[in-house]
Amino acid sequence: RRIRRWLLIPLTLVTLLFACLGAVAFVRDYEQQRLADSPQRHVVDRIRAAALPDDGVVITSREAFDAVAPFLPEQEVRLYTRDDGEFRSEAFEAQWSSFVARHPRVWLLLDYAGGQNADWTAHLTQSLGQTGYLTLDEWVGSEQKLAHYATTEPSAFRTEELGADFGGALTLRRVKVDEDALQAGEVLRLRLRWRMAAAADADLNVFVHLVSEQGQLTAQQDVPLQAARRLGLLLPPALLPGSYGLRIGVYDPETGERFLLPTGENAIGIEGIEVR
Repeated sequence: RRIRRWLLIPLTLVTLLFACLGAVAFVRDYEQQRLADSPQRHVVDRIRAAALPDDGVVITSREAFDAVAPFLPEQEVRLYTRDDGEFRSEAFEAQWSSFVARHPRVWLLLDYAGGQNADWTAHLTQSLGQTGYLTLDEWVGSEQKLAHYATTEPSAFRTEELGADFGGALTLRRVKVDEDALQAGEVLRLRLRWRMAAAADADLNVFVHLVSEQGQLTAQQDVPLQAARRLGLLLPPALLPGSYGLRIGVYDPETGERFLLPTGENAIGIEGIEVR
């Protein structure tokens, strides 16, 4: 009888262990299925495909945080909502600055549901936009936006004086180009200086394309003109080493029509972007 009792103890422990493992697997499968049925699946896939372990992720919706955070174990994921005290307070600004300083790249999943968070989300994006480089800005469904910023400066820029006149409406005066030795998966940082004609329509979009020596498109950014001053191109993780060029142009977001240069071309080129 004593032997049987001693045998029951390990058998019971093994049974409990398998039960716990089964419960964990059930919860994981349930979370994955719930994610697959939601717009957050795109967010997780997008971040996983491009994020580095030291990237930071900021989410402004509790529901989105609960859905996304478990699937990003390598990144620091923080929830910042309007309910976290006064977001313009010194305490918040110190906390926010500390978070940004810890991460050379920051992802933002911004919630615009009901239009109640406009000032809150604008505060976060303006804070990063003043010192960072926007590499991604896209809608996820109709109420959320995913953005990505590089928050560090390159060691040096080279300046390209262009004076590129797009249809008399807009002139790209100069571009400062990141001169750091870049590798696949990193960010090419750019500063663009524009001059707009007095009668020009401000509702224009700017595209920045990275092309190979064979002319193949390898990375791109499309943003409204007002955001096209500090931009970053997120280089694909599988981008091959070599020499690349930039193509920068302007277009009407409603019609897709590109503005032409005096040469008849629809983009100005900058060469000599080296990827190692």
